[in-house]
Amino acid sequence: MEIKNDLKERKNSFYTKSVQNYKNRLKNKTIYLVFMLFIIIFFFGAASFFYGVHMYYTGRYYPIRMLAYRIVQGDFSFIKNKSISTYAEIDNFKIDIKFSDLEKLRYLREKAVKQKYISDDLQEEIPAKIMYKNKSYKVWISLTGLIVEHFQHPEKWSLSIKIKGDNTLLGMKEFALLVPTSRGYLTDWTAHKILKSRDVVGSRCDFIDVDINGKNTGIYYLEERFDKLLIENNKFREGIIFKVVGTNLEVYNEKKIRSNPETLDKLYELNKLWYSFLSGNVKSEQLFDLKKLASTAVVSDLMNQKHPLYFSNMRFYFNPITGLIEPIAREWGFLTKESKMPFEALFIEDPDSRDASPYHKGLHDDALIMKIYNNPEFDEYYLKEADLISSKNYLDSIMSATQEERNFLMGKIYKENPFYEYPINILYKKQKFIREKIRSVSPQIEAVYKGIENDSIVISIENKDDLPVEIRYLTYNSKKMIYPARRMLIKANYKADNSDQIFKFHFKNGLKADEFSYGNLMVHYNVLGINDPKKAVVLSKKMSENDYKNINPMTAPQNIREFSFLDINDSTKSIEFSEEICVIEKDMFIPEGYNVAAKPGCRIDLVNSSKIICYSPLLFFGEKDKMIEIFSSDSTGQGIIILNCDRTSELSFVLIKNLSNPTQGKGDITTGSITFYESPVNINRCIFEDNLRGDDFINIVRTEFNLMNSTFRNINADALDSDFSKGVIEGVNFYNTGNDGIDVSGTELECNNVFFDNIGDKGISIGEKSRAYINRVEIKNSEIAVCSKDMSEIIASDIKFSNCRIGFSAFQKKPEFGPSKIKAKNIKTENIEIEYLIETNSICEIDGVFIETNNEKVKDIFYGVIYGKASK
Repeated sequence: MEIKNDLKERKNSFYTKSVQNYKNRLKNKTIYLVFMLFIIIFFFGAASFFYGVHMYYTGRYYPIRMLAYRIVQGDFSFIKNKSISTYAEIDNFKIDIKFSDLEKLRYLREKAVKQKYISDDLQEEIPAKIMYKNKSYKVWISLTGLIVEHFQHPEKWSLSIKIKGDNTLLGMKEFALLVPTSRGYLTDWTAHKILKSRDVVGSRCDFIDVDINGKNTGIYYLEERFDKLLIENNKFREGIIFKVVGTNLEVYNEKKIRSNPETLDKLYELNKLWYSFLSGNVKSEQLFDLKKLASTAVVSDLMNQKHPLYFSNMRFYFNPITGLIEPIAREWGFLTKESKMPFEALFIEDPDSRDASPYHKGLHDDALIMKIYNNPEFDEYYLKEADLISSKNYLDSIMSATQEERNFLMGKIYKENPFYEYPINILYKKQKFIREKIRSVSPQIEAVYKGIENDSIVISIENKDDLPVEIRYLTYNSKKMIYPARRMLIKANYKADNSDQIFKFHFKNGLKADEFSYGNLMVHYNVLGINDPKKAVVLSKKMSENDYKNINPMTAPQNIREFSFLDINDSTKSIEFSEEICVIEKDMFIPEGYNVAAKPGCRIDLVNSSKIICYSPLLFFGEKDKMIEIFSSDSTGQGIIILNCDRTSELSFVLIKNLSNPTQGKGDITTGSITFYESPVNINRCIFEDNLRGDDFINIVRTEFNLMNSTFRNINADALDSDFSKGVIEGVNFYNTGNDGIDVSGTELECNNVFFDNIGDKGISIGEKSRAYINRVEIKNSEIAVCSKDMSEIIASDIKFSNCRIGFSAFQKKPEFGPSKIKAKNIKTENIEIEYLIETNSICEIDGVFIETNNEKVKDIFYGVIYGKASK
């Protein structure tokens, strides 16, 4: 028994020791494994951290961050987006750069990385070729973009492209291929769309797939750069583009501008105005288009970014017709919900306000910028634009109008970034933010009764808000309205020299102080420019104008009261040429808001190089036997300019003759003896004859018009020139013109029952993406009957040509456009030297039959070379 017990104890002891040994070994192994796991996690975390840092500093972190963000949010829409991208069509640029030049570009990029910005010396241009749709383009390429995001990726850098020679690519001579995040993918595109709807110059944008020396570098944001094609694509006249550096102007393509006497005169004019502005002799409203600057500032606020408003980013266009400087903005950054950037203060708010960012403060600290913007006219334009753009209906209309194009572009974006989300919700939130600021329910003024002085109520009013206000009127006993003798504006509180301003309201029938109670007074006001009436209870307790007019007459002050023959009625807002003969011996400036009329038989004689510049509609109704005449007895009269008038002018039975186009100094103000700029007009039974100077008798720009039953004869150059307009011409006769009868660009035209005889160049010239419907037209004894050029289209019927050198012609004149089209039926010709002169790639279809092309370069034999006349 003892032996058995001993064996049993020894056996249990052995088992216990074995288990204990196993446990000890397991414990040691666990510690080892935990330690090893810790080491692995540590090194993996460190490697991930340093890899993340590397990806961040090389600009490749965005897709990884967005993937993680979407997964955490439970948003898997990127899968659908990626599938959408497979159906997206995207153009491809194949860029070929010599190895040595590419290495040079890489070296410049590496220097930019080291100094963390691209200086001017690193923007050296190198030669390259771009292959697009089987056509090769020789180009200059350089690095572009000031900040790191443009070049931090080791292989994908923002590039500036200039097309060599006369070629254009996608209708552009200069553009940039940018890293898409630098423009927020569709942030800049959206801002440009809104600005274009407000008549502000905007760039063309697209997304392009790019290969460099056979290696795909992905999607780039294509942005049009600053030249005449940008301006003309926005349907404005070619003008000077520049940027402000310090207090000086840096002009684009200055060498070309100086080689042309006409544009050189405009450059001299611009410089004279600019430096007069700096010296204080010209006001900002006399040099800048404040309304368009206001639109740009409001859009920048909507995009929650002040960056585009700095002179280092802004470009400017000097409009040759208005004589005003207009903005060209860009670089609104990346507007995304992930950025969580707080909404900034509005541009016109206090730089020390709660919502002010460093960008906002920086703008207000810039003396030159504030010299332009610190202006009550700008404030009013800004607030009107803010009221419009902050309306939900307005943004709805923009989103609806651009939806198809936006979806098309997003399909392209998804190829490279399926995580992108269009910031529509942010736009609506910022829109609401703006509207709540400008239509605040809080009281904005405090009014205090000061007494009665000479039958006037004296009130001290303090504006307690960041926005300027307008005092409209007082009410007394809730009934009697007392209007101020002049417009009463109160600056924003942070701009006011004194917190309180004294205003006087005059009682016409006198006041008795002992019978008057201030407690019955109420001040009625509104935020300047906004139709949102408010009220407050009144409580108890140097360049001369003539000098400026000589430089830029387009915005000279009105002077209608200096002409005795004008009958002016301010209550009905009417002006009438009241005498039988009205001799105008100096320039007449008619302000907006009136109706300008003349009696039948009235004769208006422009002498001493005078002209009429008018911002109100002309309502000239003559009679068959008593036509209204506008002429120049001394042959110096410089015609009439109607501009920026949204009401329609009416001319009936008016004879206009012996005039020239307006000039200033050595240059032309406009090309026409009669100009309608952004001012609609109806013309009926009028005669235009014997103009003396200028490219056109009538020039119609950016508006709608109807020209009926009228006659042109003995015209110096073109009879009618229409740019970027829409019009109807019917029952009109053209006789003896030096150049074209009708010349249109960027215009939609309907032309019926029109007759041409002895036309020096083209009877009808349709150019620059115009479309014309021509019916029942006869052209005889002319150089060229009808031509379609530069991507224009003519649809014609019942046309008769006789004794002309050329009948129909279709061709491309300018490299930024393309071939043209003509489709016609029922054509009769007699004694035509060449019935159809059709350039290769252009199309001419007559009665369903396509005419064979018969010339490689029509432009080379037109314009006075063999046919027609040289352009004036």
